[in-house]
Amino acid sequence: MRFAISSNQYNLWLMRFNIKTNTIREYCLVAMLLLCHFFLAFTSLVQESPTFDETVHVTGGFCFWKMDDYRINPENGNFPQRWAAIPLLFDNKINMPVFTKNPSLEANEWLTAYDFLFKKGNSPDRLFVLSRSMMVLLSLLLGLIVYCWSKKYFGIEGAALSLLLYVFCPTILAHSRLVTSDIAATLCFIGSAWTIWYMLEKITLPRVLLASLWLSFLFLAKMSAFLIIPMYLIMIAVRLKMNPDLEVEIPGRAMKLVKQSEQLVAFLAAGLVNALIIVFFIWMSFGFRYSMLNDDAIKPEIMEDNWQSVLKDTGLPGKLVDFARQKRLLPEAYLFGFQFVLKKSEVRYTYLNGEQSLKGWWYFFPYACLVKTPLPVLGILTLLMIFSLRKLRKLPKDDAMVKLYPFTPLIVLALVYLVFAIASSINIGHRHVLVLYPVAYIFAGACWLLFRRSAMSLKITLVFCFLWIIVESFSIWPHYLAYFNQLAGGPQNGYRHLVDSSLDWGQDLKGLGKWLKEKELLNQKKTNVYVSYFGIASIDYYAPGVKKLPSYYRQDDAAPYVLRGGVYCISATMLPFIYMSELLGQQDLEGRQIDDAYYADLEMEMKAMFASAVDKDKFMKFMTAKGPENVTNHYQIYSILRFAKLARYLETRKPDDNIGYSILIYKVTDEEVAKALKDKFSQ
Repeated sequence: MRFAISSNQYNLWLMRFNIKTNTIREYCLVAMLLLCHFFLAFTSLVQESPTFDETVHVTGGFCFWKMDDYRINPENGNFPQRWAAIPLLFDNKINMPVFTKNPSLEANEWLTAYDFLFKKGNSPDRLFVLSRSMMVLLSLLLGLIVYCWSKKYFGIEGAALSLLLYVFCPTILAHSRLVTSDIAATLCFIGSAWTIWYMLEKITLPRVLLASLWLSFLFLAKMSAFLIIPMYLIMIAVRLKMNPDLEVEIPGRAMKLVKQSEQLVAFLAAGLVNALIIVFFIWMSFGFRYSMLNDDAIKPEIMEDNWQSVLKDTGLPGKLVDFARQKRLLPEAYLFGFQFVLKKSEVRYTYLNGEQSLKGWWYFFPYACLVKTPLPVLGILTLLMIFSLRKLRKLPKDDAMVKLYPFTPLIVLALVYLVFAIASSINIGHRHVLVLYPVAYIFAGACWLLFRRSAMSLKITLVFCFLWIIVESFSIWPHYLAYFNQLAGGPQNGYRHLVDSSLDWGQDLKGLGKWLKEKELLNQKKTNVYVSYFGIASIDYYAPGVKKLPSYYRQDDAAPYVLRGGVYCISATMLPFIYMSELLGQQDLEGRQIDDAYYADLEMEMKAMFASAVDKDKFMKFMTAKGPENVTNHYQIYSILRFAKLARYLETRKPDDNIGYSILIYKVTDEEVAKALKDKFSQ
């Protein structure tokens, strides 16, 4: 039986449901762009190994749901971890994690996550495909908000341009696929700024509840949520300054407030309701239980030392958190997570253009945006800024303020976030200013005005820029985290500018395993293969049989070995060895200073150990004389210092290949190894 619909029937159907043809086209356009975003994100996420922080996010979310325990990763947001773990709740074949007995909660979370993902017989790739897909859904929602907000200012055409920039943005695509707090926090910052301003324009119960809901998710997404407080206050100040009448509708009563004092009272009352609902949601997300651990019997043994560790030398903020802890104003896990972030933000190792620092640089994030944003995007935003400033300069001051007034939430969000980012010493990742990208893309919707009113040459230039953006996005697929623009020399030179989560977050260990397999370098004895990895994923799981060089996270112990020529696979973050002090800090240095003399003593001892290893009796005699624990400790220190020398040499060489731009491949001869190890620390 044939089934056909005539054009008249189709038009009648549209009229019946009050759907306009233009609306259908708009929905199709938005759906097509978001579908493209999902395709790029999903097809890339399945090709990458777990990144550094994802391991504890997935494990933490699973423990929150299944074990009602919050010791794993409380510093990174309850909401994104729970959200990502939802698909895992329906898989009864997942073996449960077992908490390690390490007294340090920080060490405990990494050890427990590693054991859960790689030692319990679970499939980490399957777990992460399911969890990462949930994060992509948040990114799609954020894209929809970008479209709607831009549409409010610039119409459908401007909104389409904003969404296009968002969909193909390498930075957004990089983090939309990862089980971390970054895309969730960005979504909640954008949603909170929008709904706060919506509430301040007219106070009604639905608007207050909507803003409260978004704010609650924000405070459960990331500890940087507290930046919304100065943003909120500034938006209130702007609203009062412009002094339009304020409509207030509460059940049973409607009023119009004219006086600023009355408006301020109304805003503060709405803010109080927001705060109460936020506190309720925080308690609810932790099961309305104060204790961080679900086993109160072991709590006194574990928690007090950990609290003293994070409270030490944190000044007034630490005292306020300790007061809240004593009075149990918020769940212990939330307070501990917040204080942990405060403590860790004091000093962090960071890297920029060959330099290392513990305090960072004020220009770190502006520079990161400069080299990790596609050049056509920078060009479009620069053009819009020039265009807007020219327009505003021609207007009287009051008229200019009126023109900018509707953009208040976006301007406040961007400026406050950027000021705090510049002042921060946590310069470990470009992702910490991820929220600036959706804001910029909403403003970029103004390009439509240039399309309509500008000369043909400018229109052609803008079209070329948008096509360039699409080409850039497809060309870097699937390695979005490693994107660098032409100013930095492209992604192949990214390791010379930034490392850590700006480039190398452990995502390419899976790719390394495939590369070694294709080159027939796995589980063979002909060629030595060495790996130094920045991440938490298991080297043995993805690249079995390789020799493990010192890595940031200590992998399963391997037998001591002598460095020879071979294939060296070095994570970009490990190459400048910015974390050498942390690795050495885990060892007992016996009060010795790290210098050439100490290294020479260690080298002599290790040579004696390797020489004795050819004979079992000689080796046992050597170990008895030196002490097994001492020899083990000395070898670990020696291997770190030995690798530091080699890494310094390799920094001067161009890599022979790379895996996803984040793992650098060097083919090294015996002579080069010998030359590198003869280098002096003092030089």
